[in-house]
Amino acid sequence: MSERVLPHPAPSVWRGWALSLLSSAVANELLRLAATSAFPVTSFEPLTRPAVFLWTAVGATGAALVFAALRRYAARPAHTFRQVALGVLVLSWIPDLLLAISPPSQLSPVPPHAPWILAALHVPPWLASTWFLTGGVLPRSGEG
Repeated sequence: MSERVLPHPAPSVWRGWALSLLSSAVANELLRLAATSAFPVTSFEPLTRPAVFLWTAVGATGAALVFAALRRYAARPAHTFRQVALGVLVLSWIPDLLLAISPPSQLSPVPPHAPWILAALHVPPWLASTWFLTGGVLPRSGEG
C-alpha cells in the first residue's frame, strides 16, 4: 500500500489576521512605551496609544485583505504577498522620512525622534502579517 502525502494546509486568512493584529498591537504598544519613555515625544499625537493602535489595525487588516485576494487570484500567493508586503513597508516609510525632512506647518512641532519611531512602528505589523498569513517571512522549500 503506498503512502499518500497530503499538501500542507494553507493557513486561514481570518486566523492569520487575528494573530497578526494581536501580536503587532502588543509589539507596537511595547515599542511605543519604550520610545516615549526614552525620548521626549509623549505630546506628539501620532504616537499616542489610540493612534498607534488604529494604524496598526489598518495595516494588519489591509494585509489580510490583500493576502485573501492573492490567494484567490495569484499563482504563488505567499511568494507574491511577501514581495508586495515588503514593497508596501518601504513605501510606508516615505511619509515618515518626509516628516523628518520637512514637517508640515499644520502639525504641532515634531520632536526630532518621532519620525524614526513612527517608521519603526511599521515593522511589527509587516513582520506579523507576513509571518502569520504566509507561514514565514522567507519562502519555504518547495513553495514554488
